[in-house]
Amino acid sequence: MADIEKAIACLKALDFYFDISQFEHRLIVQKVIFLLQLKGFHLGYPYGLYVRGPYSPSLASDYYHQKEEFKSLITGKDLTGEEHQIIQNLDKIFNKKASYLEIGGTYGYFAYVLSYDPLKAMKMVKKMKSQYSDSQIAIGISKAKEFLYPPTEEEKQLLENETAPWKAVALNTLLSD
Repeated sequence: MADIEKAIACLKALDFYFDISQFEHRLIVQKVIFLLQLKGFHLGYPYGLYVRGPYSPSLASDYYHQKEEFKSLITGKDLTGEEHQIIQNLDKIFNKKASYLEIGGTYGYFAYVLSYDPLKAMKMVKKMKSQYSDSQIAIGISKAKEFLYPPTEEEKQLLENETAPWKAVALNTLLSD
């Protein structure tokens, strides 16, 4: 059973005022709820893969039948501090940008729902999302990975150590010009 109240609470935490008449808004809601479910939120919406990526007819039915609640973000459900933090991170990474959410959600479906290896998942996204440039696809996939699997502090330090010489050269080049 889907948790409509919690889905609305997630949109409220995202500070997303949903206009059901706008296709882009419906796309954003679909992909945000999907990505949150991949991240472990128990919202109960089943998803399939459609032309524009992961889509839940059940979620669409809920927001069409509960228009006022979704529009005004009226809910009696509270989220935990950790859930708020995850939603803020999603917003920081995707910035409610429909194209990146669509690409990232589609990658998530291939990689995490269908368990395709990362290369095959990327190829499937490129094939399915040919309306987007290679750079948009790369960014969308990168954002999905960043959201779903943020690097540990150890991984961040390893990356910092690896890129430090390049940063130093770049800084010296800027300062010498």
